[in-house]
Amino acid sequence: MASSEIEEVWTSSEYAPTANRLAPIAVDIARRALNATASGDTVVDLGAGHGHLAAELQPDSRHVVAIEPVARMRDIGIKRFGNRIQWVAATGESTSLPDQSVGAIASNFGSMFCDPEAGPREWWRILRPGGSLIMSAWGVTGFLAEMTLVAQRVFMPGSALPSHMRWGDEAVARDRLQSVGFADIAFERHTTTWNFGSVAQGMRYYLEGSPPTAYLVKLAGDRQMALLEALEQHLREYASPETGEVVTETDYVIITARR
Repeated sequence: MASSEIEEVWTSSEYAPTANRLAPIAVDIARRALNATASGDTVVDLGAGHGHLAAELQPDSRHVVAIEPVARMRDIGIKRFGNRIQWVAATGESTSLPDQSVGAIASNFGSMFCDPEAGPREWWRILRPGGSLIMSAWGVTGFLAEMTLVAQRVFMPGSALPSHMRWGDEAVARDRLQSVGFADIAFERHTTTWNFGSVAQGMRYYLEGSPPTAYLVKLAGDRQMALLEALEQHLREYASPETGEVVTETDYVIITARR
């Protein structure tokens, strides 16, 4: 994806509502990265967003490098955390970091958006021998996988999950990492809640707090109404008849590997 398109996607709406939902998982990713490194090591937060994960990595005296291609994201992160973190305007496929200079790569739903071939090659290049990759990605089942298919099928009936969602398939994830040399690959399945106070609140989130979904709506053209109706109907399937609250679980995975 070209840098201009990355900017357009991730500035289509505010990101903070999504970042806040993902923040608890960032704590787990950070713990694993800290356990895999020592004081003074360089740890990369790949697709750092507003810096939730990078901030969790900082207290234990690691040198934290936040790779984030979107200027608005970096600006918010810098305002929040100042000079505690080194922010780099780069992508996960081309980080600009030296060969074998990194003790661990940590990523909370960021690396999954990288090109599935170029991304792992770059991660392998910058990790030192024995260095660790710790990444989260959405699963291939659960609420968000369903929502993705609902949206895709407005445009392409019968289509499968897109490439970035296929990290949630263990065979696919292992193949992508093994193909460039990663070993000791572990794949863990987890669930998290993805709730809304009402269907209307869920639709507001899609349009105002979920940049990829808002971008898709903007691209929909004459299919925009059909897309919005499909997303709303999917939310209604999870809404309580008594309270109207949308209560769901969505699957995610944590993938770890060693160079």
